[in-house]
Order: sequence, then structure tokens, then C-alpha cells
Amino acid sequence: MIENRGQVHFLDYQAVKFEYGTYRISKDHILAEDICGYHLVGYAWKLDSLILYLERGGVVTEKSVLWNSSIVVPQRESLRDSNLMSYYRQLKDPNAVYQYDDLTIKIRNRGHVTCYKGDSLLWEKSPRISSFGIGTYGLGYQNPVISQDKRTLLFQYATYFKQYLVEIGVLTGKVTKIGRNSDEITYSYSYSPDGNYILYRARNHRFKMYDKINPKRKTPLECGSWKNAFWLYR
Repeated sequence: MIENRGQVHFLDYQAVKFEYGTYRISKDHILAEDICGYHLVGYAWKLDSLILYLERGGVVTEKSVLWNSSIVVPQRESLRDSNLMSYYRQLKDPNAVYQYDDLTIKIRNRGHVTCYKGDSLLWEKSPRISSFGIGTYGLGYQNPVISQDKRTLLFQYATYFKQYLVEIGVLTGKVTKIGRNSDEITYSYSYSPDGNYILYRARNHRFKMYDKINPKRKTPLECGSWKNAFWLYR
């Protein structure tokens, strides 16, 4: 689901085809028209309706869209977070803790991350960051997102001079860098429902899709005019 040129669209990224030298989207539905001046900041579900959250001037309003029940929207797997307020306010206990079933991810104040399955340590990663000055809050490994098959985790990795995405295997601890060196990743990143793509916002607020199967392939859904974009989940 994307906000583009004063409209909110729902498109099927799996229906994108390369024809006559260009990419064509065969399934593109307009969910809301004429939202100029508003900014799509999120969504929710209420029975058979999709609720769009639209912001203008710091005020968020809701717009209800009746959803076509023939279009199946998958359930989203997500990590449950705890103790985040103390982490971001830099209180005495600065650890952030995320859980999914028997999986626990702990992030310390310097961006050091550990992953446990039950009581067993699977792996731990320490960022390459020197500790000096005002500290390292917000640097290192931060803000994990879990894939739908629960096999991989996405992290924002930040140093004093750069930031990018890394993917880490849940069981193996193998680290893969996502995107190009010139990309500066913001906090907006997530897996596609099939787990084959990663949608993220790069520098200059440009959304990009990373193809995990063929990382060197330039994906078609890269548009500088998109104001916001979300994978659609229940």
C-alpha cells in the first residue's frame, strides 16, 4: 500500500511484469483519492474495513475503506517488545527486550545484541563502535523485525558515520548487509509476506525494494514520488 501523488494505492507487487522495456503493474487499486495535504502514517483493520490513518498539521484522522473480501491479506508475525520506555529514556536499566514464542532478543545500551532460544544462547553480536563523548545510545544493532517464516531478523545498524540494514539468521547468526553503501536507511523497513523482498526507505526518503533471491537485480518498485509505503498485513 503506497501514498503517491495525493492518492492511496493498493498494488500486487507479485503481478509486476517487464514488458516492452518497462515494468507494468497489472493489479493496482485506488483506495483513497484526493488526500492532498494529508500524509498516510499507518493503517488498521476493523471487521471488513481498512482504516487509513491520515495526518495533517499534527492531527491524525481516520478514513474507512470497505475491503474486497476476495483479496486475501496475510497475518503478520511480529516481535513483542518490553522495557522500551526505560531504554529510550536512558534510565538505570537501558536494555530493550523483544520476544516471539521462545525466541528472545536483547539489545544493550551500546547496541550489543544477543539472541536466545528458550534459555540457550544462539548468538551474540557486538558493534564496532568506540565509546566516547555522550555515549552510544541509538547506535549498533537496533529495532529488530522478524521474517514471516521466523528464520531471519532485520536490524538497523548504525555507527557515528553511517547506517544501513543487516539481516541475521535466527539459528545461524550469519550476517548479511542489505542495500548499497550509499543507502542511508531510516526506521522504515519490513519483509514482504513471502519473505523474498525487503521494503525500506533510503536517503532522500526514496523507497526501495531489496530482492533477497537476486540481490544485484534492480527491483521495479522504486519510486521517488512515494510519500509512504507499507506491506499490507492483518
